[in-house]
Amino acid sequence: MFRKLSNRFIKQLLTFSGAVTGIAILFISFFLFKEGAGLFKTSTIEKGYVLVVNSANPIGKLSSHQIKEIFDAEITNWKAVGGKNQEIRIFRIDDIFNEYSKMEIGENYEHLPEKLAEVIQKDEGIIAFLPHQYAPINSPSVKELPTENISVSDYFLGKEYLPTATPAPLFGVLPLLFGTLLVSIMAIALALPLGLGVAIYMSELADERIRKFLKPVIELLAGIPSVVYGFFGLVVLAPIVQKTFHLSVGE
Repeated sequence: MFRKLSNRFIKQLLTFSGAVTGIAILFISFFLFKEGAGLFKTSTIEKGYVLVVNSANPIGKLSSHQIKEIFDAEITNWKAVGGKNQEIRIFRIDDIFNEYSKMEIGENYEHLPEKLAEVIQKDEGIIAFLPHQYAPINSPSVKELPTENISVSDYFLGKEYLPTATPAPLFGVLPLLFGTLLVSIMAIALALPLGLGVAIYMSELADERIRKFLKPVIELLAGIPSVVYGFFGLVVLAPIVQKTFHLSVGE
């Protein structure tokens, strides 16, 4: 009798635990998808900043990829993005101190928007990346470039993943997928024959003394968490790859 009650209780407890776990997984999945979907409501320009040009510039908008190439100096003429045959001048907020003194700008930056408008008005080829609070977007000589939200196609079909790039981060997931696939194939191609060779050597060819030495070493290496190898790769190998292949990032 007691055993039947005990078994029934355990069965109900397991059923209840499974139901709670299933509900928890559903809530976690919903939360993760909800937070992830927020990416597609994010502007292609860094939050709190705007891109402005001279009002005489015929350019109406730029894609995040074009913005990245402009600020990386890969595009140096407006003609390459549909504008005039004119050299592009990149301007950031700190560059204002090369044009005006701190006294002219004001102790509390009260004259900063006015001075920024003057700089932009003087140069038709300028593109300025400015904090929204100081951007002279109401000046008739200044035109703000409209920004779009990150699209689903840019995310799934984008060929660059640079989330820290300024002023326009890139979130293309294709290089991550292909990179993971390539690394997995390379790891299998390297580890499979090596592992089989070591196993055959250890079991069939190795001397007893060598086997006693190598076995704990292999077990020790297998016991190290993979995150340790990942950290080693990030700290040591990634910078080497970055410098060797002249990449903007080592990943």
